Order: sequence, then structure tokens, then C-alpha cells
Amino acid sequence: TIPEEMFKLANLRVLDLNDNYLSGTISSRIGELMRLEFVQLHNNDFTGTLPSSVGRLSNMSKCPTMK
Repeated sequence: TIPEEMFKLANLRVLDLNDNYLSGTISSRIGELMRLEFVQLHNNDFTGTLPSSVGRLSNMSKCPTMK
């Protein structure tokens, strides 16, 4: 699981969580990180789908995947 404290980082631009063996779902709070430009989530054990709140991240260069 991504720690809730992470969603308080209002100026976060890059979130690289590749290869961390994280599990659970991605919180809809990810949509609160309005300055995010780049997200990497590969090689974890996340379940479910990306929350629709990701659509609010207008600075993203491309949509993240969870492969």
C-alpha cells in the first residue's frame, strides 16, 4: 500500500514506486497530487484498477500502468 503520508506531498512531480513489492489498491487520493508529471508503478502486487481520480492529473505526460 502507498503510505497515506505520500498524498500530503502537494509539490510532488515524480512518483517512482517500481520494484517495491507493494500490494493492495491505489488510493483515489493519488488524484490530489496535482503537480504529478510522471508515475511508475511496475513490478508491484497492486490489485484492482487505477482510480478515476488519475484523470485529474493534467500535468501527466502519459497515463501510468501497473504491469
